[in-house]
Order: sequence, then C-alpha cells, then structure tokens
Amino acid sequence: MILPIKMLVVSSVTPKPTGFGEITLFRHLAEEPKLAVEVVPFPRAAKPLRLLRRTPLRGLAESFEVLRRGRRWEAKARALADSVKPQLIFTEAAGDGYHAAIRLAGQTGIPLLARFSDWWPDLVPRWVRAKEEGRFRELYRVSKIALCVSEGMKAALGGHPDARLLWPIPSKEKVKLYKKTLEQSRAHKIFRICYSGNLREYAPMLQKALQVMKSHPSVRLEVRGMNPYWPATFREEMRRLGLYHEFAPREELECWLGSADALLITSAFEPAMRKLMETNFPSKLLEFARFGKPLVTWGPDYSTLIRWAQFGNRALCVTESDPRALGVALEKLAASKDEQQRLAGKALSAMREEFDPEAIQDVFLQAVYDIASKDNPKH
Repeated sequence: MILPIKMLVVSSVTPKPTGFGEITLFRHLAEEPKLAVEVVPFPRAAKPLRLLRRTPLRGLAESFEVLRRGRRWEAKARALADSVKPQLIFTEAAGDGYHAAIRLAGQTGIPLLARFSDWWPDLVPRWVRAKEEGRFRELYRVSKIALCVSEGMKAALGGHPDARLLWPIPSKEKVKLYKKTLEQSRAHKIFRICYSGNLREYAPMLQKALQVMKSHPSVRLEVRGMNPYWPATFREEMRRLGLYHEFAPREELECWLGSADALLITSAFEPAMRKLMETNFPSKLLEFARFGKPLVTWGPDYSTLIRWAQFGNRALCVTESDPRALGVALEKLAASKDEQQRLAGKALSAMREEFDPEAIQDVFLQAVYDIASKDNPKH
C-alpha cells in the first residue's frame, strides 16, 4: 500500500471554501487521499497592528507585517515540521507566510513547492514594494518546482529549472442548466449578460458600463458582488433597476449565472495595474466556462485574459476601455444566434480540453510526486 505524501502548508493563503486563492487550494488539498496535509494555523497579528487595521492607517499595519517577513509564523511552523516530518513544504506567493516557508525550507532541507497566482509585490504598499519584489523573486529561485498561473507569470519571473503552468482549478461539480428566470427578458427579448466577482479593482469600469447601458432597449448588463466601490447613490440606483445584486449563496448564484445569455469577465485598464493583468489569470473564466455560455472578455490587449480569448477566437474580445465599445459588441452578439452558439461551443471545448479540473489536479499532484520522490535531507 502506498502511503499518502506528507505536505506541510506554510502560507498566508490556506485551504478554505471561500475566496479565489483559498478555494482553489482547498480544491487541490481537501479530501485528496494521496496527500496527508498539515496546515500551519494562521497566527494572530500583534494587538497594536490589529487595532491599526480598523483605522484609515490599515496600509501601515500591512506594511509592518510585510517588513517582519513572516516571523510570527516561525515557532508553529518549525514545531509542526519537527512533528510531522513532511516530505515537502507548500506555500502561496502572497502575504507574509511565504517568507517563513523560505526560511523553514532553508533550515531543514525540506524541498519547497510554491504557487504564483498574483503579482503580489504590486498589492503591497508602495514604500515596501521594491524589497517585497526581491523576496517574491527569491521564493521563485529557491522553489524546487514553481507553479505559475499563466505563461505571463512565468515570463515575468524569468528562467527557472522547473516552472510549470497550473490553471486555477474550477469546481468539479456539474452545473445545472436553467431557463431564463426574468419574465422581462422573455417578454421584451432582452439579451442578458451577467458579471459576478470583484467589485473593488473592477468597480470603476463596471460602473461606467452600467451607466452607459442602464437604459439600453435590447441588452441588459447585470452585476453581482460584495460591497462595490461605488457611490451610495449609484449603488442604490442600480439595485432599484435590478442591475446590481448582493452576494448570494452558491446555488442561487449558479441559478442566476445559468439564466444569462452570456457571461462577462474583466481585466483592468489602469496603467498601475498592468503587471497584475499581464501575470494573473481570472479564475472566473474557468468557473463561467462550465455553463457553456458565450464568454465576453473586456480588458487591455496585453492582459492574460484577452490573450487567452484571442487565441482561436475563443471569446468575444473588447479591448477598448470605453464602455460604449462594450455596448456595441454586445449588440452585435445579441443579433447573431450563430455567433452565440459558436462561442458557447468554444466555452465547453475549453472546459474539456484545458480547464478540466481532474487534469488540472493531475498537474498539481505530479509536481508533488516529483518533489517527494527525491531523497530529502534529514531534519
């Protein structure tokens, strides 16, 4: 009988069925019989930093945590490593936990597997960004295998003896197909396109699109998400018009997405976010492809989202930041049943050929096997 591989997770992103990084890690690790996983508990911040986080100086608190380079993780991480004797350490290249993972791997000789899902240095306060990028790249260098979310991430990080592409794993659950639930859509033949997800970084562009399209006679853009960064008056107007919906449990969300005619995925146009858009890959694309609906991508041509969509003409691409260009593209899509069917087929093909969760899990497990099969130094 082959024993499961022992893995120690030392990471600020831990496996939970919640947000993107956490839920994708949860899908890789939870109920996986081939792995025996121990997770270092997330340590509490010092009381002064916890208090500072509740004030407008939250960024200062985050800067202090970055500067401490994961020191708060060390005692528990080392104790678990000594107890469990893992065959490898896993970390996500985000937060302060990966600093502790680097040191623990160096002290014990346990090989390190790291996942790079976002360009983390651009998400920290500016005054600590340069040093954090150096440490981010250090993690890439010392990892035995680096799992990168996109080819753009691999290119930005540079050469590595063993860097591999790992898409963000979608849900393995089959989606149900729903008929449209809005009587208004049926009665007036409205083409409904739905967006669900981040309403912080993407809030400004979605606000502009809703403003332009709110009275459109044949195309209806609806948005769902938590705490949109919009003025209160605009949020209330969109809610009153039925164009903005609050966060919903998964079954309700999937019913809503399944009733749409097309699904929208965005990438930010702001120059300050260029590196992020060139390297990350939206997990929503994989989640939405499961529905077999036409995918509409809106973002700059240098983003990984648009590059994926343009290859093989797999999704409708809008690369102008002006929301009126999005409206025109949606009008054309709404008028062409043939194009809708073609794009729906492309989405389903992507799920079978690229985004199959079992195949993505195999890539992850192969990286684990390749590290664990090598002899590890005693520790």
